[in-house]
Amino acid sequence: MPYIENSRRDLLEPITAAAAENSGELNYQITRLCIEYLMNHPKKYSTMNDIVGALVCAKDEFTRRIIIPHEVEAIEKNGDVY
Repeated sequence: MPYIENSRRDLLEPITAAAAENSGELNYQITRLCIEYLMNHPKKYSTMNDIVGALVCAKDEFTRRIIIPHEVEAIEKNGDVY
């Protein structure tokens, strides 16, 4: 995931995703960010691959760090199906 230097994090703030009120707006913000990245880098396969790779890895890390612990907690609270 994005374990980057603090000095670089400061340059990438503020994150405005908190303003998104629903999944459509969140999707819009993510899409705009990807388009901005594409506009500021060479329009070639490797750039597009970088974008898709970042999206997949962000999804995987979100699943690992947020969704799985939530599911484990729900299983402990409600019992397992399996």
